[in-house]
Amino acid sequence: MDAGGGGAFRQFLQKGLHYFFDRDGGLEINTSTSSGLSLGTEFVVRVEPVPAGETVEVTLFDGAVELGNALGKVKLEDGAQGRSEPGQAPRRTGALYSTNAMQWCLY
Repeated sequence: MDAGGGGAFRQFLQKGLHYFFDRDGGLEINTSTSSGLSLGTEFVVRVEPVPAGETVEVTLFDGAVELGNALGKVKLEDGAQGRSEPGQAPRRTGALYSTNAMQWCLY
């Protein structure tokens, strides 16, 4: 993680599944085509390379994240899921309502 201006932290992701717990907010998640800004939350980011770039999927357990790319942005809140794909603006794709979602994800 790199300390950015104003006390923010930045994390660059290339591929894989990444878990974040950021209650203070200000964590920036960047990939080669998308970015996310934590607004105080617990979430998972999945980055999957595809021929035209990459697909980025954000799943929130609690809090809020702003997911964006060159074509737009979307604010995701508690239990929401969003996706950013090459050539498309980010969009909401589903919701997560399980109270045991974190345990399911980790185990």
